[in-house]
Amino acid sequence: MDSLQKLDRMNLDAATRQALANVRPRLNQYLAQARSLAGDAMKDSVNSGDRVLAFSDSFQALEKEMEALTSLITTRSQKAQAESAAASSRAQVSIAIALALSAAVLLQPASS
Repeated sequence: MDSLQKLDRMNLDAATRQALANVRPRLNQYLAQARSLAGDAMKDSVNSGDRVLAFSDSFQALEKEMEALTSLITTRSQKAQAESAAASSRAQVSIAIALALSAAVLLQPASS
């Protein structure tokens, strides 16, 4: 849960925030099931078999949602990284042009 709280504090785009909000209820349900099942399994391991199967199904559904969320975050991150690299490249070109123009102005012979 701590990881989700860290995500909440990040500057995420609307689509990623919405995907995170969509996953959260199933994740909370999964965690509640895990706690409940762990406690019940210690008390009555014979009769908890059906609940283990339901828990497994719940995990598989959550796994698919979390995989989609991870994929979305990765895609958005790669896009932001590419945009940052492009902006950096443009800045470097602008600086090089400014330096070249400055050098050309400074190296011109003074007119009398």
